[in-house]
Parts: sequence; C-alpha cells; structure tokens
Amino acid sequence: VSQSRYAKMIFFHNKNKNLVKLFVVLKKYHPEYVTENEKIYSNIYPDSNFNNNNFKKLMSELYHLLQNYLSCKILFSIDNEYYKEYLMLNEFNNRNLDSIFIQRSAVLQNKLKENDSSFEEKSMLESLISQHHLYKGRYDLSALNLLQRSNYNISGFLFYAFLDIHDFQNTKKYYYRDWE
Repeated sequence: VSQSRYAKMIFFHNKNKNLVKLFVVLKKYHPEYVTENEKIYSNIYPDSNFNNNNFKKLMSELYHLLQNYLSCKILFSIDNEYYKEYLMLNEFNNRNLDSIFIQRSAVLQNKLKENDSSFEEKSMLESLISQHHLYKGRYDLSALNLLQRSNYNISGFLFYAFLDIHDFQNTKKYYYRDWE
C-alpha cells in the first residue's frame, strides 16, 4: 500500500485523531514494525497507562480503515466497465432510485446483447433486475427476468461443458495416446 495515499486517507477521511497519531508512530517502524505495544501506546496516550483493550480497539479501527482504503482502491482500478456499471446499478437499487435503475439497467442489457458478453454477466444482471422487480411487487416482470437468467445459466453450463469435453479429448489425444 502506498503510504502517502493511505496517509492522506487517514488524515482526511477519519474522525479519530488517535488513529492519525497511531499511523504516524507506526510509520516510524516501517517496514519491520518491531516494537512493543506499550511503547506505541505511550506515544499516542502519553499521560495514560497502557490499556490493552484500548490499544486493540485502535489497531482494529486502523485495520478497518485500511480495508476500506484497499476496497476503494480495487473498485476504482477495475478495468471492466460492466462491473462498474453493475455495482452502480446495485447501489441505485439499494437506494430505491427506481427511474435511474430502470433506465440504466435497460442500457446495460442492450450493451450486453450487442457485445456478445459472457453468460455470467448477463445472468448477474438479470438476477439484479429480477430482484428489483420482486421487491417492488412486480412478480410478472421478476419471473421473466428469472426465466432469462435461467436461460443464460443453462447456456453457459452447456457451453463450458462442451468446452471441457473438447479440452479433455485434446488432452487425451496428445498426452495419453496409450489410454485405449
């Protein structure tokens, strides 16, 4: 993890000033991080005796902040536009932004059909749209999306099953000529 980017996140996206102090202290010991917990704690709380529970809680908060940082970094580095759009649709659905969800999901469905996308991508989208309709009480539309999702899942299964059979036959043909 880039220390400078992580440090910026700790300084600007965090309300606990002691996490900033902890980060600054830990940074001194990078990359070995060999020191006693009591020493770190005394740098953060100079007028207090060592409290293991407080120290563990602070370390846990720092760890969760790091997890959030890495999650955001991963999400922003995704190179696949489909997954970015899928995550946005999921968020629109969770926030009950129905008109935006319906409009953008229709656009994504058309893109997936035009681009001959994978069965998994199409199935995931149909499942999300079905879930949206189900929560809105539109059982008729939900059933249609579930049926389409099933079609994609079956087609994907058959495609990969035939691909596996083909690969197995080629493996057998080239590597195990004496099998029969």
